[in-house]
Amino acid sequence: MNGHEVGLELERSFGGKASNLVKACGNSALSLVALVAKHFPGFRDHSLYKGHQVFFYKRAQIFVADLWNAFKGKGFGFFYDISSITIFADYIVPAVLRELGILKYSLFLSRSVDSNGEIGSGTEEEVEIRACSIYAVEKMRELLKSKYGKEVLSLELDLWLWCCGVKKPSLKHHRTLSIYY
Repeated sequence: MNGHEVGLELERSFGGKASNLVKACGNSALSLVALVAKHFPGFRDHSLYKGHQVFFYKRAQIFVADLWNAFKGKGFGFFYDISSITIFADYIVPAVLRELGILKYSLFLSRSVDSNGEIGSGTEEEVEIRACSIYAVEKMRELLKSKYGKEVLSLELDLWLWCCGVKKPSLKHHRTLSIYY
């Protein structure tokens, strides 16, 4: 979906204003993610995994997180359920989690990743990497809360892990051709 198509959909459904899209969610991050995914096909990040639909919505969640961050959690950036946003499962965070020993890959997957082999979009391996990354970060959140009493958002952990990953260009990550990341 290009900028023209986004503009047409904003005009058709939201009076031509992105602010109306944001207002339509009723200050719910999850509702905004759902609205974005519904109206903009390029944000419908999902896969079929063993007969079940798995929804990641990476770019839609980044949109919400960017609003939250830009408006410092106020006005257009206030979402009462911002803690429901998961990490933005792509390729950097899983690589960092693997480097830290949090994610462990099978020998076959390790060889593929380490040799820069392509992992197909929507394959079991790709879905498992992304889903396990989300799960691992949610467990990290729980641990931080139980051990230190600190409530940390997944989007904050995502940013921290992502920054760690981009500072290490030699970090081996999975390679997947996808419009979703």
